[in-house]
Amino acid sequence: MPYRNLPILLVEGDELLRFSFLEHLQRQGFFVLGAASAEDAVRILADRSVRMAIIDFDLPGGRGHLLADQLHVTNPQIPIIGHSSETDLDAQLAAYSYGIDDLWIKPQPLSLAIAKCRALLRRTLAETLTDSPLQLGDVTVDLRRQIVMRDHEPVALNEKELGIIRTLAMEEGAPVRRETLLAHVWGFDTRPAVRTVDNYIVSLRRKIERDPSEPQYLITVGGIGYRLNFSLPILRRNGTTNT
Repeated sequence: MPYRNLPILLVEGDELLRFSFLEHLQRQGFFVLGAASAEDAVRILADRSVRMAIIDFDLPGGRGHLLADQLHVTNPQIPIIGHSSETDLDAQLAAYSYGIDDLWIKPQPLSLAIAKCRALLRRTLAETLTDSPLQLGDVTVDLRRQIVMRDHEPVALNEKELGIIRTLAMEEGAPVRRETLLAHVWGFDTRPAVRTVDNYIVSLRRKIERDPSEPQYLITVGGIGYRLNFSLPILRRNGTTNT
């Protein structure tokens, strides 16, 4: 799944809170690197890159603030979330001067934290989707070069069809509403009927599915919309699994 390729740095001095966040984020499919202090975080960052950081602003000596500021200067493209128990509004506003994109006030509901992580990672995911081709069973989608292959044979997709795949891929297999697809692919200036999405999905299935009547890649989610299925093995032409 795409989000599993986007490491999150979680810096939290409270051990119980850190383990709770780690467990919940990992259960939701995120790849999380935990650190108990700013010093631990610096050691992690020396060895590997991350795509987002959640930093405890309650660390002693303002170390969380300094870490966020340093990370923002060296990696301005990384979304940074401050995590604080501060209730004073002026102090909360001042926290944004350290380069953070959002400030969570403790206790942050875990379900809300997950939603915020997904929202902030979308912009990072949109960039990384073009780093390497997507693999859907025996279908390879290269969004950067706008090339689609099935069984090593080229498949011609138009701009809207590629846009649908890109938008679905950003949700790492989660359902996407038809209205969301319309907004992302067609834009807000045009107002095609919701049924337009269904028609394009039918066209896409004819092009990339082995059996469009039994779709394996573009899955209908009743009452919602569609999702991509990333879990299928790659098949050889004779139908055997490619290991």
